[in-house]
This record gives sequence, C-alpha cells and structure tokens, in this order.
Amino acid sequence: MEELNKVENGDSKLSRKKEELELARELSESGEKFPFPGIKSDVYERISADDKEYPGNVTPIDIIIERCKNEGIKVVLGRNNDVYILPFLSDNIIEDSLLPRHLLHNNVTSENLKKLISFDVGHI
Repeated sequence: MEELNKVENGDSKLSRKKEELELARELSESGEKFPFPGIKSDVYERISADDKEYPGNVTPIDIIIERCKNEGIKVVLGRNNDVYILPFLSDNIIEDSLLPRHLLHNNVTSENLKKLISFDVGHI
C-alpha cells in the first residue's frame, strides 16, 4: 500500500508539473502583457542584499521593479522549461528575471497568471 501511495504521489507531482508547463507555454506563446503585481517583501530584501554583495552580476532589483511597473510583465520559458517573469520589453532571462513565486499573488488580475504562481509556490 505504501508503494502505491508513493507512485500515486509521484504521478500527481508529474501531472501537476505537466499542467504548469502547459500553462506557462500558453502564457509565454501568447505574448500577453500583465500588470506588475509587486514582489514579496522578503524576496525584495534577499535580492537587494545579493545586489549589494555582488554588484554588476545582474540588473539591480530596483531597476527590474521599475521596469516591470512601467512596461508590465510577461511569462517566458527557459531552455530547461524553467519559468521566468520578465519586464515586458526584456528578453534577458539571465539578468532581468524574477520567478513566478516572487510575485504578490493577491494583486494578480489574470486567473492564469495567478494559477501559474500557485504552481510555482508549490515547488518550494
């Protein structure tokens, strides 16, 4: 019985990941622009501290946030099917990206984007 539960849990996680990737692919391919809902304060503090410790490695978080506010955001799939959030006019995953779980969930107006964030939060 325990083996069956492990298999079912594995199948459930695989199914959830597949659903997440399908949704991310749909949002990415649509090229849809979303309003920026903001990021979680703990995420901001962590990334801001990294910016200070390793200056010049990536775009500073304050600039990414300002761009997201001004441009809106989009969903992008990386090479390994990793899901990223970028300022709408950026294609630079390495320097300008956030993760869906970084976004404030309660301020998201799109149900599909909200669902994508929920999937990503489930991976923590």
